[in-house]
Amino acid sequence: PLAYKYDAPILLTESGSLNKMAKEEIARLGAKDVIILGGTSAVSNYVKFQLEGMGIDVERIAGDNRFDTAANIAARLGGSPDKAIVANGMNFPDALAIAPYAAQKGYPILLTEADEIPSATSNALKGIDGSIIVGGETAVNGKLDTKLHAEDRYAGDNRFGTAADIATNLNPSARVYVSTGMNFADALSGSVLAAKQNAAMLLVKPTMLPKETAEAIKDMESYDFNVLGGENAVSKEIVDELKK
Repeated sequence: PLAYKYDAPILLTESGSLNKMAKEEIARLGAKDVIILGGTSAVSNYVKFQLEGMGIDVERIAGDNRFDTAANIAARLGGSPDKAIVANGMNFPDALAIAPYAAQKGYPILLTEADEIPSATSNALKGIDGSIIVGGETAVNGKLDTKLHAEDRYAGDNRFGTAADIATNLNPSARVYVSTGMNFADALSGSVLAAKQNAAMLLVKPTMLPKETAEAIKDMESYDFNVLGGENAVSKEIVDELKK
């Protein structure tokens, strides 16, 4: 949502130094400002100094842990959202599946543990009327619903089903971004583009189209597919199946 607000791409880097391809893309874009997400264990100060050496103004949004960082990003997003998204903070397919929808709505994405709400998340929910929980009760225990001011929950039997439920109910679209559900770098960097194009996000296995994903495609009558990642992430066989 924050990247969408600033019409900014999400670029990935190694922790200890600025990735060469990310550096080249920043230069190509002529970027003047960069926001680093996460503390120095996620993205080191050396990366910050490299960016500043390129003549770029750098801001870091971080916290003591991932829950704090998410809450601080939500605060930086600002506005007066009437809802927040709450997802499990220890695994990220659910948060990424709903990211395009959250971005368009200006809803912050907050993180929780499965059975306990971190204090930073509770604090960030103050002043927000309700929340949308993503993921089943293994991801976010139903006992937390009241404390999270939950109004809706979107979930499936697995990560593919949850992504399908989100797409068909919140963001049905003929245009779909498809990424592997086993590793999340591609879905993360592609989520802003999906939001910009009002597209749904669905997940697949590297060599198999899950039945939940196939059913969502059928329900939404989708025909415009954008596959994120190389053939190791999403195989040619899946691409061929999407073309049918």
